[in-house]
Amino acid sequence: MNRKKRIVIFAGIGLFSLLIVFIFTEKITKSHETFQKGEAVSSSSLSPEENLQKGKNIKEESVPKKFSLWLEVPKKVKKQSEVVIPLRIKGNPGVLGMKLQLVFDESVLELLSAEEGDVFSGILTMTPPASFYSGCAFLWDGTELRKEEIKDGEILLLKFRIKADVSAGKYPISLLYEPGDIVDSQLTELAPEIEDQFVVIQ
Repeated sequence: MNRKKRIVIFAGIGLFSLLIVFIFTEKITKSHETFQKGEAVSSSSLSPEENLQKGKNIKEESVPKKFSLWLEVPKKVKKQSEVVIPLRIKGNPGVLGMKLQLVFDESVLELLSAEEGDVFSGILTMTPPASFYSGCAFLWDGTELRKEEIKDGEILLLKFRIKADVSAGKYPISLLYEPGDIVDSQLTELAPEIEDQFVVIQ
């Protein structure tokens, strides 16, 4: 009887030991797999310098290039005189399409003509308004643009007459556009910096 009890006890101990070994082996296997996965991730990850550069590149791509549009207004003009006011661009990022509205005081200024400047000439097609008035729109559009065609300078030459029965003073003249009115060759929306200008009449 004592012998049988000892056999049962030893058998139980043996089974318990096998169970412990099995559990321990499973833990080691899982730990090894986790380590291998972690090693794979680590080996495929970028260095801190590469991550920094990658983040910098993404940031630079997401920030639109800055450029300016402005009307080059003479410092002072006289009543009943005619004046040419160029529309200029600086830092041209590669404009392929643009719509601009011209706003001015019609009681003071009369827009006589609008001639295309050299920046878009032969590259983009300009569509002037059917008639000239405050709020009229000018359009430029194209199908392709080569890098060597991108330049700064005069976009438009606007000829105004200063009316006779006006008072001396400072009168605003502005350029307006809506979101999506100005795009590059990738049809990326562009947002120029535009400062309102003033015609100063003596």
